[in-house]
Amino acid sequence: MVDKLVDFQRAGDEPLCGAEAVRRQYQEDWEGHKHVVVTVRRIFESELSTAVEIHVDGGPPSIVQYSGVVVHDWNKGGRLTKYRLYVDEMLPSLESGSD
Repeated sequence: MVDKLVDFQRAGDEPLCGAEAVRRQYQEDWEGHKHVVVTVRRIFESELSTAVEIHVDGGPPSIVQYSGVVVHDWNKGGRLTKYRLYVDEMLPSLESGSD
């Protein structure tokens, strides 16, 4: 589903160019996690673009948790040509009473 020349940008990361770079990044990101749950909250479509509001909860070993919006642009052949992730990162709660 990813165009070989995809323009792929996640919040806070360097842009990735090309399907192989995207595949490698996802493998590195999630290979050690025992579970990842992505909840889709809303989907907005307009011709060849889609915006999806999501919540991601993954772990262990690390606790990955954030909400955000992913914007996808598609070509007429159905391949992803541009990807943007905008996040509102949520940090794990600190123990209460540790002033």
